[in-house]
Amino acid sequence: IRDVERSRGLGDVYKRQGNISLFYHNISSNETIKISDYHNTNPSIHQNNVVFVDSRDYKNTTYNIYLYNLTTRTEMPIVVGNWSVNSPDIWGDYVVWTDDRPDTPGIYLFNISNDTERLLISSYPHRVWKPSIYGDNLGYTSICENENKYCVKYYNISTNTTTEVGRGSDPVVWGDYILYGHDGTYLYNISKGTSIRITEKWGQYDIWENRVVLSSDGDIYLYELDLANITFPDIPIANNNTNNTNTSSGIDYFPIGVTVFIGSTLSVAAITIKCIKDKEKKNEN
Repeated sequence: IRDVERSRGLGDVYKRQGNISLFYHNISSNETIKISDYHNTNPSIHQNNVVFVDSRDYKNTTYNIYLYNLTTRTEMPIVVGNWSVNSPDIWGDYVVWTDDRPDTPGIYLFNISNDTERLLISSYPHRVWKPSIYGDNLGYTSICENENKYCVKYYNISTNTTTEVGRGSDPVVWGDYILYGHDGTYLYNISKGTSIRITEKWGQYDIWENRVVLSSDGDIYLYELDLANITFPDIPIANNNTNNTNTSSGIDYFPIGVTVFIGSTLSVAAITIKCIKDKEKKNEN
């Protein structure tokens, strides 16, 4: 059993139980690389770069964020300080994370190509956390503007605009869609500005292309979305208080067994092969 974190690429980043080291495993080549010997949490991968929270500079219960390049086998610090940082995510040259530095807490962005850092979203007047990035779109959890409830928002880096998605938390951005949880698991269409509830189940989830994987009540489910045929409502649903669960042929799901993932985000890329094989067996039966 291993503790698997989010993986966006042909590989699997994990921590071995009983061992504080961080490893990368390539599914195609069956190669395993040790990334770090320190206590590590929250690894995220895109292409050849892995970012993670690391304890080597541990001071006053704080951790720091490092980046490891799988091609060059080299490492670089992203942020090192005497304050708390967590929830790093990466897409292309962009690394984002939640940062509690004095006076200017919020979600920060580091650009790998030009070695620059900047504050994207301030924690004032509302706290922000759990960033997820895809291209120029950054999803995150905050507080709704008109009520004291958890709310999903997204920020577009190019246009410098923020949009409130609705009540919920823990967004995962993929392309034109944001997956998030509220009274079920929802899919938000960025272009259209509306959401559907794809299932009443809620737990740990991730999205890759048209596949959503969800761990709920001890089981793992794979949802295959026919995005071309799913109908999103024309009018946004206020606060997601709706029974708009899409049950058309645009969504197909099936259980694939009891989860062995312990206390961390599921990875679609890591288990998609298993999902497809299990579905083929189910269809044969």
